[in-house]
Amino acid sequence: MKKKLPALQFPEKRVYAKGRPVRRYKKNPIVTADMVPFSCRGIFNSSVVKHDGRYVMVLRCEGYNFYNFFCLAESKNGYDGWKIGDVIPMPDDPEYRNTPACSTTRASPRSATPTT
Repeated sequence: MKKKLPALQFPEKRVYAKGRPVRRYKKNPIVTADMVPFSCRGIFNSSVVKHDGRYVMVLRCEGYNFYNFFCLAESKNGYDGWKIGDVIPMPDDPEYRNTPACSTTRASPRSATPTT
């Protein structure tokens, strides 16, 4: 009979901003692939900053063709009501185009049928 291993215990990692602990938002993720107006497999590496009284997020999206593209999103409170902007154009130079992980922007409209 196999011996059951105990559950791993990880200490809570504390991060502070302005002397207060920063905690993960319980309703994560705040932006999902079905919220963007184009077809994508998922959203990764989101970064949010407060700018001029609003929250701006840079989203890295992965299309069903596995190409990555970026877009901006904006919210009044940083938690919900995100307005997703257009895809940010990527550089049109050989070095960028020949990097497999970066290739050109190829976002499909939401109405497009994803290919698997």
